[in-house]
Amino acid sequence: MVYCNKCKEGFEVSSKTQFYKGYPEGIEETYFKCPNCGERYSLYFTDINIRHKQERIKRLYREAMVSTDINYISRIISKIECIKKGINLDYDNLVNKYCKKQIEYVFISKEDNSSMELKLEKGLFQINKHKGSEQHA
Repeated sequence: MVYCNKCKEGFEVSSKTQFYKGYPEGIEETYFKCPNCGERYSLYFTDINIRHKQERIKRLYREAMVSTDINYISRIISKIECIKKGINLDYDNLVNKYCKKQIEYVFISKEDNSSMELKLEKGLFQINKHKGSEQHA
């Protein structure tokens, strides 16, 4: 369960994806909203390049799962780590290019009644360079 920073209401997260038209990179945002007040929390943004790399990682994991050759598995894991670093760079570039970051903290209540803090980026689309692009805050 998470608690909204705006209205302090607790709720279960149900993420959604929104595609932003008009951007050549094919930008998608995964987010959730507070069902009580509608406050929006961005989880992450991807573009076509990031999604291709994510698919490549999935394929490599599947290859590793069926292999019995430890050296081969080790090479696959190295490839995956390299691709992940590339995704992190791509993500930073995407956010720096199109979003203004605001850091939000949402408190999650665990079943044992302890709580943990979840750091989220609240992305704000600001660029309207491309015709037909959407803007949200």
